[in-house]
Amino acid sequence: MIAVALRTRRRLGKVTGPRPASRVDRLAAHPRITTTVAALGAGLAAGLNVGPVAALLASVYAALGYRAWLRIRRGRARSLDWTVALDALATAALLGVLPAAGIGLGYLMGSDPLRVLLHTPVGAGCALGAVAFQLAGLAWTDRLSRAPDGLA
Repeated sequence: MIAVALRTRRRLGKVTGPRPASRVDRLAAHPRITTTVAALGAGLAAGLNVGPVAALLASVYAALGYRAWLRIRRGRARSLDWTVALDALATAALLGVLPAAGIGLGYLMGSDPLRVLLHTPVGAGCALGAVAFQLAGLAWTDRLSRAPDGLA
């Protein structure tokens, strides 16, 4: 229902002309500053509450999440037709859910995965390796989901 309302609003905006820039548009206009603030804020919050490994992971995921959101937003603004192809990113969504699913599975098996990941050297290495693999997977997904030359 919300998606239909947003789509209708977008179509009406095309007919009635440009509307004033929203807060989201103003934030999207400064991606480096907003990404830095998001990463530092998430890292600081996680670092104060959990520890340095969590701070690093939170910073990386906050920056990654913001940049992915911004990339999707810009892609939709370029072409409404191309949004169908961007939905194929659903794979990127799976990559984003996998860490939480793995931690949940660890708890279901009776272990304490967050204690291991955030408070042991081996866990920190595994967490950093997971981030590296996720970054590679997201870059690969992004590359596969781009429009062929001349279509975007």
